[in-house]
Amino acid sequence: MSNPRIQFFLRNLKNPEWRVREESAEARGEVGDTEAVSSKII
Repeated sequence: MSNPRIQFFLRNLKNPEWRVREESAEARGEVGDTEAVSSKII
């Protein structure tokens, strides 16, 4: 997973602000991160 955008979103998932984590999780799916989509389905 070398995509810099996805790395940015993954780092933000550890942010103490819940809104930052929420937006990062949604954005992962929007940029085509298939791991983000499959983890929501399971």
